[in-house]
Amino acid sequence: MTRSLFVLSGHDKRAVIQRAKDLEAYLVRNPPVFDCNLLENLAYNWTKAGLFTLEAGYLCFRSQGTGAILFQPTGTGAQWHGMGRALLKSYPVFRRALEAVDKYLVRFGANFSIKDPLQRSLQEHLISCLHEPAGMYSSTAWPGRPPLFMAYYTLCGHSSGEIAAAYAARILTLEECVRIAYARGLAAKTLSDSTKIRGAMLAVGASVEEVQSCIHSLRNGRAVIACVNRRLSVTLSGDEKAIAELQSTLDERGFLTRRLKVDVAYHSHHMQLVLQQYRSLIGEISPQTSHVPFYSAVHGRAMLADELHVDYWVDNLILRVEFVQALKGLLIDNTKVTTLVEIGPHCALQTPLNDITRQQVPSRNIEYLPNLKRKVDAMEALQQLAISLLLRGFPLNLESINFPVMAHTKRRPVLLTNLRK
Repeated sequence: MTRSLFVLSGHDKRAVIQRAKDLEAYLVRNPPVFDCNLLENLAYNWTKAGLFTLEAGYLCFRSQGTGAILFQPTGTGAQWHGMGRALLKSYPVFRRALEAVDKYLVRFGANFSIKDPLQRSLQEHLISCLHEPAGMYSSTAWPGRPPLFMAYYTLCGHSSGEIAAAYAARILTLEECVRIAYARGLAAKTLSDSTKIRGAMLAVGASVEEVQSCIHSLRNGRAVIACVNRRLSVTLSGDEKAIAELQSTLDERGFLTRRLKVDVAYHSHHMQLVLQQYRSLIGEISPQTSHVPFYSAVHGRAMLADELHVDYWVDNLILRVEFVQALKGLLIDNTKVTTLVEIGPHCALQTPLNDITRQQVPSRNIEYLPNLKRKVDAMEALQQLAISLLLRGFPLNLESINFPVMAHTKRRPVLLTNLRK
């Protein structure tokens, strides 16, 4: 049996629990029902009052009012072996999306598949990472779009996550987004393979002002602030010697530091060396008008669709990520936002997102939700997201969640007459 969501309603908590117990008793007596019409009827008929899962026990909540969703695609670095693997088998829409990405990759000359890493053993995956463009998978591993009937939503990406955001907002086509992501990976690989320049990146628990004073005192090489993730969290990028010196200095001053596992200095002067290659590989981009607000972490503000041309994506690779400024503007402009959903392989932006929302709009009680978590079964993580969205009052198609293979066939619910059996 596959995992399924059950949504029941009742006059109060006691009534919901009793209905859940009655249903559980029925399912125990009639196990074949899992493969027939009862689940379909439950998927069609729900009223957002509460829900339970047979595995986790009973969860009863009073549903909240709806609002707007901010979808936040993750940037580079959160990928892990086997991420989303369970979704390939269970959700055809996910598999078809990855197959569409693969077709474009073949057209662009790639000799690898975006789907293969989800199916390889860990050893095979580690070997393949030595031969495939860096950053490719994190930029295209979740090529989905919120449905048009979804409650009002807005988008704000982080670094390469902006590529996914532009697709989700229907500003760029999937072909254009795969082309940008692939070009980004090839440009990064050029730098990674170079013997003339070595890059590095460093995460630091400090403010822009505190770090900037250390950068001004550098004796070896050059480095810059690459990302402003929250008020007391920045990412540094630049020459390997400069990053090593900065880490030593900041450690001595008592700041928390963490060297990132990359040898490419994204969002620094290093990227200027591959600028022409990157621009040429991207080619022509034709942004389409969209009703979905798109907030740029490159410029820290809302952007019109026609501004997301090829020059924008070059800037996205080279310029600083102004994440705090972009998210602050988004929250001020969009007062209906009640929920943040990070779209990516792991909840990498949970702490920055929660910190920024608490500091900027403390009275709005905005909730953070991830769609996947590292080393957590993808089906379980995705259904937990569905549960959380239901309880916050957002309309979801439960048939698509519980019956993804049959969700798009034209059927009517069957009237069951044996529930007292």
